[in-house]
Amino acid sequence: MLDWNATKKKYIDQVRIREMRATKGEDRATKLQSLEMTFSSMGSAFNSLFNEPGRMTALVGGLSALALGVYAAKNGTRMAANLAEKALGRPPLVRETSRYSYLEFVWIDNID
Repeated sequence: MLDWNATKKKYIDQVRIREMRATKGEDRATKLQSLEMTFSSMGSAFNSLFNEPGRMTALVGGLSALALGVYAAKNGTRMAANLAEKALGRPPLVRETSRYSYLEFVWIDNID
């Protein structure tokens, strides 16, 4: 009785191992096929990019415009923030030397 259960379990394990090997082999083949297709399409895209000068010019121009747009947005925002801070931060008739904060008045009074 024990031998029959042991051989049955061994047979089931072998069947499971064969099934796992088959599914893993199919997965591996599918992944290799998708990688091959991806790299072949990328290769053909680079090939057409380098063989046609109009596409290369469009790519360089697009990347340059993108870099210019990012730079302009960053510095334009910073400049607008500085202008808003200047306009809202201090009144136009008050000079910088006559502006004291509350803490400066308290500190000057405590020193004397």
